[in-house]
Amino acid sequence: MAVCTAAGLACAALVTVPASAATDSLTAQYRTSAGGATADQSEPWLEITNTGTTSVPLAGVTLRYYFKSDGPNVTYRFACSWAVKGCANITGTFGTLANPTATADRYLEIGFTAGAGSLAPGQNTGDMQLRFYRSDWQTLTQSDDYSFNGSQTTYANAPKVTLQRGGAVLWGTAPAGNDPTTPPTTPPTTPPVDPNAPALFDDFNYTASGDPAVQQHGWTVKSGQGGPGVPGATWSPQDITFQSSGGNSIMNLRLTTDGTASGT
Repeated sequence: MAVCTAAGLACAALVTVPASAATDSLTAQYRTSAGGATADQSEPWLEITNTGTTSVPLAGVTLRYYFKSDGPNVTYRFACSWAVKGCANITGTFGTLANPTATADRYLEIGFTAGAGSLAPGQNTGDMQLRFYRSDWQTLTQSDDYSFNGSQTTYANAPKVTLQRGGAVLWGTAPAGNDPTTPPTTPPTTPPVDPNAPALFDDFNYTASGDPAVQQHGWTVKSGQGGPGVPGATWSPQDITFQSSGGNSIMNLRLTTDGTASGT
């Protein structure tokens, strides 16, 4: 039986940043693989380069990509498609700007776990193929986003992406009046788990992806093209199958690619 709980679990980490943080020299590079004025998903691919003389742990580094939301009630989801440092070592959270501008009222903040390691002088993180999309999967507008540059299809320095370490901005310029500030010194507490939080139970006892019960139980089987996912790829309902295993019904998701978007 599969169980999905709606209760969120937050974890806090207290990172000690050395006094040299203010003198570290890091730069951020950006490119996009979705350059249209509108898109199924925004794809800010990022890199960080250490141009200084000391090694820098990535766990204390964050990046902010600033954008204009499609509406006050629109929410977004973050995903990492691939990264040299490993997607499991990259985090993405959304924030709201205190002083909205014509081109930005939200930001995507990228962080790192300890598993991302450190950047030695002259080293680069390599590709971080990141993306975010509307929670309702509707087309988003990105031509009015502060950090977006639709013509930037190869990596170059990103002056409109900020890079912070320990609250100090080491690179980039934020939208006017929205410089990132030093985080509070008191670590946040972990909220208690609500035992009455809603939960979704499903035993996946279906015959096929076209079984009417799938939709009746709240699932949507995606077909055709459109985000989230690789732009130009195709969702195939026939690649979702169900079978019995050890007395339980399990769902199989089959994904294939020949290395191209159209063949994915």
